[in-house]
Amino acid sequence: STVSACRIKSVGKNLFDGEVELGWIDGTGDNKWFGSGSRTKNYIKVKPNTDYTIQFKIGNINRIYVYEYDINKSFIKYITKFGIVSNDMIYITFKTQSNTYYIRWRTDTEFNGLFENGQLELGTEATDYEHYQESNLYITAKDEEGNIIELYSLPNGVRDRIYQAEDGQWYLEKNV
Repeated sequence: STVSACRIKSVGKNLFDGEVELGWIDGTGDNKWFGSGSRTKNYIKVKPNTDYTIQFKIGNINRIYVYEYDINKSFIKYITKFGIVSNDMIYITFKTQSNTYYIRWRTDTEFNGLFENGQLELGTEATDYEHYQESNLYITAKDEEGNIIELYSLPNGVRDRIYQAEDGQWYLEKNV
């Protein structure tokens, strides 16, 4: 059974949350604490077979290493790209693999403002910087008395469901 509550998350144009830390990511996709590099702290959700652009303010940098991970955050591969400089920004473009659902990246340089105005966006063109924006919507289904509805499902496929009918009303259907 499950409590019928869920979260819907929406992210703006910039998919990079801006969180970085000192350290490297090695050739197996694992964190390493040696060297003077910087890396993204979190896994960033992406789509398979899709073009992306990473950009940030120019620092003492020329290479960016992008690490790709599958749906279970298991390492797939990494690529090394030399950045292209334009208008005090450095950027790279790349295409994710058919089984890539998350990425991280690193540089050979400590951040010290390096990832300022950092942006990951869809497409092969670096566009104007936009702050990372995230919105969350929480939905909880309740009955007429205000109690949270608990949904059940069985291994044979019998389950409860909540659906919206053509009249715009929401209904609970038991043992579908």
